[in-house]
Amino acid sequence: MQNRQCLYRQRDRTFTGCRNCRQRKVKCDEKQPRCSTCVHKSLLCDYTATLVWVKDDGSHDVSFWRRYRSCEETWKGIPVLDLKLVDCLISQCDLDQAVKSEGVFHVFSQTPAYNPFTAFRVDGPVSGNALLPLSPLRRLDYDPLSWMSPTREERLLFDHYVKHVAVIMMPFEHPRNPWKSLYPAGAIDHTLKTQKPLFNALLAQAAFNMAHLTVSRNKSMEVASKYYGSSIMQLREILMNSELCANTLTVVLTLMMAEVYSGQSRSWRHHLQGAWGLFRNFRAQIPWIDSELACVSLQSLFIISLVGDTSRLDDDLVADKGELAQSESGYTTSLPHNNGIIEADTESSATLQDQESVSMITSTLDFGFTIGATQEILDCISCINDMNRVNKWSGLNVNNYRTLLGRLDACRASLADKSSRVGGVLDKAAYYQLGAFVAATYIYFYRSFFDLSPMELHTYIVETFSYVNFFISGNYGNFSLWPAFIAAVEAYSDETMSMAREWLDTAMSFGLGSRVLVRKVIEETWRRRDIISREIGIDKGLVAVDWRRVIKDWDVDVLLV
Repeated sequence: MQNRQCLYRQRDRTFTGCRNCRQRKVKCDEKQPRCSTCVHKSLLCDYTATLVWVKDDGSHDVSFWRRYRSCEETWKGIPVLDLKLVDCLISQCDLDQAVKSEGVFHVFSQTPAYNPFTAFRVDGPVSGNALLPLSPLRRLDYDPLSWMSPTREERLLFDHYVKHVAVIMMPFEHPRNPWKSLYPAGAIDHTLKTQKPLFNALLAQAAFNMAHLTVSRNKSMEVASKYYGSSIMQLREILMNSELCANTLTVVLTLMMAEVYSGQSRSWRHHLQGAWGLFRNFRAQIPWIDSELACVSLQSLFIISLVGDTSRLDDDLVADKGELAQSESGYTTSLPHNNGIIEADTESSATLQDQESVSMITSTLDFGFTIGATQEILDCISCINDMNRVNKWSGLNVNNYRTLLGRLDACRASLADKSSRVGGVLDKAAYYQLGAFVAATYIYFYRSFFDLSPMELHTYIVETFSYVNFFISGNYGNFSLWPAFIAAVEAYSDETMSMAREWLDTAMSFGLGSRVLVRKVIEETWRRRDIISREIGIDKGLVAVDWRRVIKDWDVDVLLV
């Protein structure tokens, strides 16, 4: 037994030998760069780890002898990406990481200012409205339009959309501007059924904008109508032959904004009604969970509907007793209210489904930031809209007004808290926008329910325009139309009317055709107030004129975005 034990010697196993010796289970002297055994047998000696390529199903090649795979063999059959495209994709990853999970009131001082699309690059000096300075190291030459073989006209219009139109779709330049990233990306994504109609809709919007910025107005309007018509035809074909999808809504909303930019006073609302019809057809798919483009499009739909309802008189709205008031389209267009402010005897199943879906969207990150507001202040505006409709048949409820006014006061207190933390450029722009929204909502509240005169609202009018003036003097961008308009129509003193005119001059410079009508409505409201004050011999500040009556008398419609 003792002799048998002597046959087994103590051995220390190591795992630092070369790959060949370990595979053959022989002693390796571990000499570098080649061990003696491999030199003697003329074998390739390697000390690196062996990597095994794992297949999609989780399996991998098994072999008694390790195989060396060159880079060419590893990627055989896989197309090699162009280096410019690789740089483009890496740059976009950097941008996505920089803005990940950031809110509106955050300083983006370190955010790079490039974009993965060639058309997005600014070749000339940066405009005064640019918040984020260009990085001189980023000069991406990849052309994402090359596969489409666009004409010179198409390339020019797409470039104008990205550099100008997309920027002014938001009140201030923001790294998460969906019209500068998601919309153009969807317009050149050949995998989407809606690529062509969305591309043409963007070109139409850009051409309508150019028509109001250049001297060749008629030519630009003709070009815009051409692309607008092409988009309509392509969209109709998709609706007839394909399954509905959320991206279809994106096309409809873009066509609606093209109408706004053209200056057509009523056509935009037809698109809005159609958009709600599409939403009700595909909402069961919950597309906003998987698609960021669908999410921002639905956010835009709800915000536009909410703002659109503020420009309509009570008798223009459908409000049947026993149901929540609905818009002319037949769909609830306001935000849900889980606060007990508005009560109704019954609710239709369609209304409940609308409210449930809208609630999901409004709970998404930074809902309302694209218009310069918050979910809380937009909900207050929505409550005012609904109370206007409900009061047609239920009468006044003092408790409802007190509750809503308390929520408005809470928004004002939150704004005051933010004022102590405003620092960066983006913070200031967002703060001025939100401040104007809060002050203008007070005006909308008191005018809607108590018919207060402009003199009684003077404090809120001045407050609104103080925020507007700070925004304009900082050259932050295209101030949101709604709060400034709500204050402008109530202006009566030389001071406030001068503020309103200064804002109007700036607002008209961005090339939105609808603002021509906006200016006329404001000036007509002032004219009627002046006539009434002279006829009855009282101060203009005591004369309340409903601007919604002006647009109804003129048989026009304005979208205040």
